Amino acid sequence: MHTTTEDGWTLEAVTPAWPNDRVLLSVDGELPHAGRHGETWWHIFHSTYSELRAFGFSPSGETIAVATSSDISLWTHRPEHRDGSAAQN
Repeated sequence: MHTTTEDGWTLEAVTPAWPNDRVLLSVDGELPHAGRHGETWWHIFHSTYSELRAFGFSPSGETIAVATSSDISLWTHRPEHRDGSAAQN
């Protein structure tokens, strides 16, 4: 799966308390901890009872998927156009 979108959003898995993985979303592709939480990066998933298996963006960049050994979580992400407006379907 893709971990970066064309407009720079990035996903990263970290394991500060092994074996519990966390998935972080960053707006600009920088290391998530470099900016302020809630402004440039977000903690979007915490695996506490299942093993993290896969995570990433769909090829279009509009869906985030996180899969564990027991569940799949999906979120939508609407890329902005170059003029700052949201994409329309």
